[in-house]
Amino acid sequence: MKTLVLLSILAIGLAGCSKKEPDPVAVADPNAESAAPAEAPPQGNAQLTQDLNAVQSDLEKAEYDRALETLTAVGLAEKTPAEEQAYQEQMRRTADFLAEKAANDPKVMEYYQRLGRIKKGR
Repeated sequence: MKTLVLLSILAIGLAGCSKKEPDPVAVADPNAESAAPAEAPPQGNAQLTQDLNAVQSDLEKAEYDRALETLTAVGLAEKTPAEEQAYQEQMRRTADFLAEKAANDPKVMEYYQRLGRIKKGR
């Protein structure tokens, strides 16, 4: 009895599998690619390098708001591993710079604390 039930289920299963319907994912509309909006390319090496240099320049000019805004933007951008390393190095240089200045200036201490929040993603 069990064998008959199992054979019946197997036969029904195989019969159902013989009907090949096109996979809706596999069947693509040739015009679909052209209709999809183009995504912006990830930030290139030249732009990232320029932004990181601007951070250092802004720090030297005591434009801490701009420096931290640029760091935040670079942190959110897509980066290659090499770009990520350059970003992390600039974060360390910025932290060191602000820590040194914060020892004598309470206003700079606020920027240093803000950088800490940026590092933690807050």
